Amino acid sequence: MATKRHPVTRVLVNDIEIRRKRLGPIERLTAELLRRDGNTIHDIAHMLGTHHSVICNALRRRPFDADQLQLI
Repeated sequence: MATKRHPVTRVLVNDIEIRRKRLGPIERLTAELLRRDGNTIHDIAHMLGTHHSVICNALRRRPFDADQLQLI
């Protein structure tokens, strides 16, 4: 994630490069894997460019099984 300085206050802020309103199957799988690796819901939301409630909803759904992982 790129950082830049706010033009008035000179505080470092993160540049938002990706914005998602919903997650597809691949993004959902990525969220599950990131969560399994120990990342927080908020960090996953920032990584995928979405709101933390979208991540929570995606993680509540039935997890992917081994057959689906092989298809991907």
